[in-house]
Amino acid sequence: MGVFEIRNKAERMVAADIAEISITFKASGTRTDKVSGSVMDACERFLGEIAELGIEPKDVHISDDEVSSLYNYRNEEKEDARRRLEIVTAVDMKLINSMRSILQKGEYDFIFNVDQRLSNEAELHRELVKEALLKSEQSAQELAASMGMRVESIESLEEVTDESWLCCEQERGIANHEKSADYPKSNELGSRLIKKEAKIKVKWRIN
Repeated sequence: MGVFEIRNKAERMVAADIAEISITFKASGTRTDKVSGSVMDACERFLGEIAELGIEPKDVHISDDEVSSLYNYRNEEKEDARRRLEIVTAVDMKLINSMRSILQKGEYDFIFNVDQRLSNEAELHRELVKEALLKSEQSAQELAASMGMRVESIESLEEVTDESWLCCEQERGIANHEKSADYPKSNELGSRLIKKEAKIKVKWRIN
């Protein structure tokens, strides 16, 4: 009877299915009311334009919303206003490109960003742990057989990872966006590939 430890890992490249889109409208000038009003007007105009894509205000979340004073190298005061909107939806390059097209053609002063993630991280992680465990068991059986023994049981299993087990809720998609034919090739791009892996170390008892 004895115990030995085997380390294994399983990994997979998976296409992201959730897009987190953020648009920051910005303005600067010498008067607080002017820069604040400029950002508010831009935001209102943009929300009206994306209605044609099937995106309603209730689909949009507000994040940063501020007006602040800045100083340049001459110590001159300057007012800066920013408002950030966030939209979470299924990855859809046509929708993303349509929104960028609206911003560009509307000559907005903006910052545009898209992050992509997986909606089923917890489920995928469990699958990878199982896959790594099967590999570990096969290795244990081969090693035990080479010594004329057999695997009896698992004494301990430990995951070697810093990954979060948080599950990301699947967000509903936003439909009815037939507007953009401006970027036909970009509309066909695939989503970001994300590498996920699970590492484990298992102590097997053999006899």
